[in-house]
Amino acid sequence: MKKIIYISFIFVFFQCVKYNTSSIKKADIVEKKLYSYDNFIININIIFEKVVDLTVYDDLYGIEEFIDIYENPKSYFHLLIKLAKEENICAEKKVIATLAMLRLEQKYIVKLLIEYCNLYNKGEIDEQLISVLILGDFNNKKIVIRNYKKQEIKKILIKIRNISHTSLKLKTTINDILSGKYD
Repeated sequence: MKKIIYISFIFVFFQCVKYNTSSIKKADIVEKKLYSYDNFIININIIFEKVVDLTVYDDLYGIEEFIDIYENPKSYFHLLIKLAKEENICAEKKVIATLAMLRLEQKYIVKLLIEYCNLYNKGEIDEQLISVLILGDFNNKKIVIRNYKKQEIKKILIKIRNISHTSLKLKTTINDILSGKYD
């Protein structure tokens, strides 16, 4: 009788261990899918469908999918670069994705600005994405404007200003930033 109870106990114990391990693996898979490129695109598409007027950026705060990305921008940072390069994604969706990243720390904004500058120089992204990132009008952080004196940011702004196809409007904005007009 003791052998049966002992064997039953061992069987139940191993079933519990197996169950716990498989649930951890499932959680890992769910997390990987959550931050996958496909899921990111799906969320950007949902946000795009829900947004009433993209000229009023504050409307985005009312969209749950946007807030999910905005609250965890580091998890999506690497996906934004890939999205920005996609030719079949419209400019508005790229703007939405960029706006969702404006809560990033300065070092990530700088990395993003460098990437955007290179893509813009090659003609692979629209000037609007550069403007959104530089001005940061969506939130009060305005990392680029507030840190324009830092050498790395100043260098990127000058590089963007000197790109031949940069519009006069953006060149003027960059000049205003570099002169301290927004201090």
